[in-house]
Amino acid sequence: MDSDFKKIREIVSNSASKISLHLGHWNAGGQIKTVSPSIGDNLKEQLRKLVLDQLETRIKESPSIPSEYNIVGANDGVIEQANCTKNYQDNMGAILASLAQPTISYRFSSDKFDFFIYQFSLENNSNKVEKNDKTQSVYAFRRIKHVNFLKKGIWGRLEDGKFNSISEDTKIGTDDLLDFIYFENIAYIFEHISFERILKLSNQFVTVAQTILNNKEMAKKIKNFNKLKTDALNNASYTKRLAKLSGTNRQSLFLKDVNKTGKVISSFNLDIEVKQGQLIYDNDTQLSNFISLMQDAFYKTLIGDENGVDDRR
Repeated sequence: MDSDFKKIREIVSNSASKISLHLGHWNAGGQIKTVSPSIGDNLKEQLRKLVLDQLETRIKESPSIPSEYNIVGANDGVIEQANCTKNYQDNMGAILASLAQPTISYRFSSDKFDFFIYQFSLENNSNKVEKNDKTQSVYAFRRIKHVNFLKKGIWGRLEDGKFNSISEDTKIGTDDLLDFIYFENIAYIFEHISFERILKLSNQFVTVAQTILNNKEMAKKIKNFNKLKTDALNNASYTKRLAKLSGTNRQSLFLKDVNKTGKVISSFNLDIEVKQGQLIYDNDTQLSNFISLMQDAFYKTLIGDENGVDDRR
């Protein structure tokens, strides 16, 4: 894993890197607004140390290879890796675009910011690089929490686009942790939930889940399917599980042979009735089991012959 972060370390630690601080806010219309206050040399060095310390700590605490980001859930203590050219490019692109044109006249109170971005940019002097790649940037993200809960970290007061003393009520602060680092289209995720909240991915999960549920086979072979669809889309946990099915062909596999699925329902004592070639959906307590069927998550072990459910399918 250490090699994954070699270039990131080089850029962050290089004294020639330009260090910037940005504060981001998603407004009610789903647009990202950022401000980029000027900061002094002392604060820049604190940010540099913060990021380098976090890299060292996270690498030591994590397995040797980053795992692929899984929207269903993360394993504790594991650095996840998400390719943002394949997914999440709209949200990440909107954030980065806002940094090129930070808001000057936009007014919102300091406690309404959603996250910090610590940016480290280094000019690439190699003649082999393309014109658009002359500058390489590392972006470190940290979700902002209520200032009264912060026990340590970097403190300042935002006033007219600048950090000043901390003597008045407009103070803002961050702690000494990071949620993820973004470099060359890859997000290295330390905190799974914070990554999703900073990028506002909940709406994206719903959109993908809607696509998964626009399935004629399901509508035909699941009685009360419209109610199932409505209940699922109103539950954030289930929309994430459904979104995970995107790009697979599993979601309606359990309906190809309803009799076979009926045997699975019986073996696992699922509260689902099978009647006249249909599965009957009665209430939202059945949602988890229905989605597990869509995920083809039920299994039997080869050696112990034990039944199980793979919740991360």
